[in-house]
Amino acid sequence: MELREKDSAQKKLLSAILVFNALDIVFTVAMIELGFAVEANPFMLNLLEKSHFLFAFIKISLVSLCVYLLWTLRKFKIARHAATLCFLIYGLLICYHIFGVIVSFWLL
Repeated sequence: MELREKDSAQKKLLSAILVFNALDIVFTVAMIELGFAVEANPFMLNLLEKSHFLFAFIKISLVSLCVYLLWTLRKFKIARHAATLCFLIYGLLICYHIFGVIVSFWLL
């Protein structure tokens, strides 16, 4: 695969991670507000209890920083593998959220 093709694929992968992050924020806040879930990460729970905006801002900032780092290091195989792993994990998390929404509303 040519460098341009690798860069294009990497850009799509990293863009998807940013979209997954935004979806994760929406699902998390919605499910918590509806009383169907709790935030498992103590650091993020503290932020969420202070402000939904602060929670979203920090989460977007941290994930964006990581995505930027993975993009900057994309010439290294380990960074490309890390991006793929993040994409897969975030994809599974979104599937988990969707499953949680379905089950939560089915149980109502």
